[in-house]
Amino acid sequence: MKGIINELLIGLLIITFSCKQTADNSVQSDGNLPDSVRLAKALEKAEQLANTKIDLKVFRDTFETASDSSFILITTLTIDSFFNQKLLRVYRETPSVVYNDLYFKKENEFTKVLTVETGPMTYVKDTVLDVNGDNREDYLINWYGSSGCCLKNFYDVFLLRDDDTFSDKYTFVNPTFSPTEKVIRGVSYGHPGQTELYKYKWSNFEVDTVEYIYPYQNEKGEYLKGEYVKSRYVSWDKRYKREKSVKLKSVPNEYIDIYGYDWFMGFEDQ
Repeated sequence: MKGIINELLIGLLIITFSCKQTADNSVQSDGNLPDSVRLAKALEKAEQLANTKIDLKVFRDTFETASDSSFILITTLTIDSFFNQKLLRVYRETPSVVYNDLYFKKENEFTKVLTVETGPMTYVKDTVLDVNGDNREDYLINWYGSSGCCLKNFYDVFLLRDDDTFSDKYTFVNPTFSPTEKVIRGVSYGHPGQTELYKYKWSNFEVDTVEYIYPYQNEKGEYLKGEYVKSRYVSWDKRYKREKSVKLKSVPNEYIDIYGYDWFMGFEDQ
């Protein structure tokens, strides 16, 4: 993948599940409070602690909150420099949701700029990368689909705007980002050897489709080795059949090194 991604995540946190477990003295108890209240209180505690450490260049702390419910809430806050400014990140995980909250330093306190929710069984990491080549770092959540047949490595992308706000979410499956080209290449969801490659291009905060590359199928629906079709449209688009597609005898070299290329090829040596 072009562009080395700066890691925000230090490691996946482990949640301890046990209804019978007794919390030790290092774990604060919230009794029978609803989970939503516990989450809010943990976030408030993290915000208050971070604001007392706002002048530090780097700071990290983790605390646990126990209750009579079936899990321990672990909250991690990290202060560091990303997006060309001081950043606070608060990470909270429950059995049903992972929360990542981002704050920028505004005057003498941290102000929230983004909250992202992800399923804990799919969450992999969060990263920072200038995805669209505008010289501003963007925020990415990497997650892997928990069900389904096929390669499904997803990225949710939030672009940073000039006013220090983030865009709505863009989601890409099996992408390889090329910020210098302002291009995203990837492999769509589908069975090995039977799905398409895609190429998108950023235009400011819009994503334009450049092309799709498909394994060629004859009239009997058989895939022919070493033959491909290039189209501007996905195969289920009515325009795909109306368009005069371009037949290829090989895959363009620009795709060979992307993530999931072997999946597209059906793991055949070419």
